[in-house]
Amino acid sequence: MEIKVVNLDKTQRILEAFPKESEKAIRVAIKDGMARIKKYAFLHHRFTSRSGMLGKSISSEYDDATMTGTVFLDSAVAPYAKFVHDGTKPYTIVPKEKKALRWVALSYDHFIFAKRVHHPGIKADPFLYEAAEHVMPSIKEELQEELVLIFRGENK
Repeated sequence: MEIKVVNLDKTQRILEAFPKESEKAIRVAIKDGMARIKKYAFLHHRFTSRSGMLGKSISSEYDDATMTGTVFLDSAVAPYAKFVHDGTKPYTIVPKEKKALRWVALSYDHFIFAKRVHHPGIKADPFLYEAAEHVMPSIKEELQEELVLIFRGENK
Protein backbone atom coordinates (compact mmCIF):
# COMPACT_ATOMS: atom_id res chain seq x y z
CA MET A 1 0.00 0.00 0.00
CA GLU A 2 1.32 3.43 -0.94
CA ILE A 3 0.08 6.76 0.41
CA LYS A 4 0.88 9.94 -1.44
CA VAL A 5 0.48 13.33 0.19
CA VAL A 6 -0.05 16.00 -2.44
CA ASN A 7 0.80 19.63 -1.70
CA LEU A 8 2.10 18.84 1.77
CA ASP A 9 4.07 22.08 1.96
CA LYS A 10 0.99 24.14 1.07
CA THR A 11 -1.06 22.27 3.69
CA GLN A 12 1.62 22.90 6.32
CA ARG A 13 1.69 26.64 5.51
CA ILE A 14 -2.11 26.82 5.79
CA LEU A 15 -2.14 25.00 9.13
CA GLU A 16 0.68 27.17 10.50
CA ALA A 17 -1.12 30.37 9.44
CA PHE A 18 -4.57 29.23 10.61
CA PRO A 19 -4.34 30.37 14.27
CA LYS A 20 -3.05 33.83 13.28
CA GLU A 21 -5.44 34.31 10.37
CA SER A 22 -8.45 32.94 12.26
CA GLU A 23 -7.74 35.22 15.23
CA LYS A 24 -7.61 38.19 12.85
CA ALA A 25 -10.92 37.13 11.25
CA ILE A 26 -12.57 36.76 14.66
CA ARG A 27 -11.40 40.22 15.75
CA VAL A 28 -12.72 41.78 12.55
CA ALA A 29 -16.05 39.92 12.89
CA ILE A 30 -16.51 41.04 16.51
CA LYS A 31 -15.73 44.70 15.75
CA ASP A 32 -17.94 44.65 12.64
CA GLY A 33 -20.70 42.94 14.62
CA MET A 34 -20.59 45.56 17.36
CA ALA A 35 -20.91 48.35 14.78
CA ARG A 36 -23.81 46.58 13.07
CA ILE A 37 -25.64 45.99 16.36
CA LYS A 38 -25.19 49.66 17.33
CA LYS A 39 -26.50 50.84 13.97
CA TYR A 40 -29.48 48.45 13.98
CA ALA A 41 -30.38 49.46 17.56
CA PHE A 42 -30.13 53.15 16.70
CA LEU A 43 -32.38 52.76 13.63
CA HIS A 44 -34.97 50.29 15.01
CA HIS A 45 -35.88 51.49 18.51
CA ARG A 46 -39.46 52.30 19.51
CA PHE A 47 -38.81 55.15 21.97
CA THR A 48 -39.50 58.76 21.02
CA SER A 49 -36.24 60.65 20.87
CA ARG A 50 -36.40 64.16 22.28
CA SER A 51 -32.81 65.20 22.94
CA GLY A 52 -31.01 62.48 20.98
CA MET A 53 -28.97 61.50 24.03
CA LEU A 54 -30.43 58.00 24.34
CA GLY A 55 -29.34 57.18 20.80
CA LYS A 56 -25.91 58.67 21.49
CA SER A 57 -25.61 56.51 24.62
CA ILE A 58 -25.42 53.32 22.52
CA SER A 59 -21.74 52.52 22.98
CA SER A 60 -19.33 49.66 22.50
CA GLU A 61 -16.03 48.44 23.88
CA TYR A 62 -13.63 45.85 22.51
CA ASP A 63 -11.16 44.02 24.76
CA ASP A 64 -8.21 42.86 22.69
CA ALA A 65 -6.84 40.59 25.43
CA THR A 66 -10.00 38.47 25.66
CA MET A 67 -11.26 39.17 22.13
CA THR A 68 -14.67 40.19 23.45
CA GLY A 69 -16.93 43.02 22.41
CA THR A 70 -19.68 44.64 24.42
CA VAL A 71 -22.48 46.89 23.20
CA PHE A 72 -24.12 48.82 26.04
CA LEU A 73 -26.01 51.94 27.03
CA ASP A 74 -23.65 54.51 28.56
CA SER A 75 -25.37 55.84 31.67
CA ALA A 76 -22.98 58.82 31.73
CA VAL A 77 -24.54 60.00 28.45
CA ALA A 78 -28.18 59.11 29.26
CA PRO A 79 -28.77 58.18 32.93
CA TYR A 80 -32.37 57.15 32.10
CA ALA A 81 -31.36 54.69 29.35
CA LYS A 82 -31.76 51.60 31.56
CA PHE A 83 -35.35 52.54 32.41
CA VAL A 84 -36.30 53.01 28.75
CA HIS A 85 -34.57 49.80 27.68
CA ASP A 86 -35.70 47.54 30.54
CA GLY A 87 -38.93 49.35 31.48
CA THR A 88 -40.28 50.01 34.97
CA LYS A 89 -43.20 48.92 37.10
CA PRO A 90 -45.78 51.51 38.16
CA TYR A 91 -44.38 53.86 40.81
CA THR A 92 -45.27 56.94 42.83
CA ILE A 93 -43.36 60.20 42.52
CA VAL A 94 -43.27 62.40 45.63
CA PRO A 95 -41.36 65.64 46.28
CA LYS A 96 -37.98 65.24 47.99
CA GLU A 97 -37.57 68.63 49.64
CA LYS A 98 -40.68 70.70 48.89
CA LYS A 99 -44.34 70.17 49.73
CA ALA A 100 -45.50 69.64 46.15
CA LEU A 101 -44.41 68.67 42.68
CA ARG A 102 -44.69 71.28 39.92
CA TRP A 103 -44.58 71.10 36.14
CA VAL A 104 -45.67 73.20 33.17
CA ALA A 105 -49.06 72.35 31.65
CA LEU A 106 -49.21 71.15 28.06
CA SER A 107 -50.67 74.52 27.07
CA TYR A 108 -47.52 76.20 28.49
CA ASP A 109 -49.65 78.91 30.12
CA HIS A 110 -49.69 77.75 33.76
CA PHE A 111 -48.17 75.35 36.28
CA ILE A 112 -49.71 72.19 37.69
CA PHE A 113 -49.09 71.21 41.32
CA ALA A 114 -49.51 67.83 43.03
CA LYS A 115 -48.48 66.22 46.31
CA ARG A 116 -47.77 62.95 44.49
CA VAL A 117 -48.06 61.46 41.03
CA HIS A 118 -48.88 57.81 40.32
CA HIS A 119 -46.81 56.98 37.27
CA PRO A 120 -48.09 53.97 35.25
CA GLY A 121 -44.55 52.73 34.58
CA ILE A 122 -42.53 52.59 31.39
CA LYS A 123 -43.01 49.88 28.79
CA ALA A 124 -39.68 48.21 28.01
CA ASP A 125 -38.03 48.83 24.63
CA PRO A 126 -35.22 46.23 24.60
CA PHE A 127 -33.75 47.58 21.37
CA LEU A 128 -30.19 46.40 22.12
CA TYR A 129 -31.30 42.80 22.69
CA GLU A 130 -33.46 42.90 19.57
CA ALA A 131 -30.58 44.31 17.52
CA ALA A 132 -28.23 41.57 18.74
CA GLU A 133 -30.80 38.86 17.97
CA HIS A 134 -31.29 40.28 14.49
CA VAL A 135 -27.61 40.78 13.60
CA MET A 136 -25.86 37.83 15.33
CA PRO A 137 -26.98 35.04 12.94
CA SER A 138 -25.48 36.82 9.92
CA ILE A 139 -22.27 37.62 11.83
CA LYS A 140 -21.88 33.96 12.82
CA GLU A 141 -22.54 32.79 9.27
CA GLU A 142 -20.05 35.25 7.75
CA LEU A 143 -17.38 34.31 10.31
CA GLN A 144 -17.91 30.61 9.68
CA GLU A 145 -17.53 31.14 5.91
CA GLU A 146 -14.35 33.18 6.46
CA LEU A 147 -12.84 30.49 8.72
CA VAL A 148 -13.56 27.83 6.09
CA LEU A 149 -11.80 29.96 3.47
CA ILE A 150 -8.83 30.46 5.80
CA PHE A 151 -8.62 26.72 6.44
CA ARG A 152 -8.71 26.03 2.69
CA GLY A 153 -6.06 28.69 2.10
CA GLU A 154 -8.45 30.74 -0.06
CA ASN A 155 -8.88 33.79 2.16
CA LYS A 156 -8.21 37.32 0.93
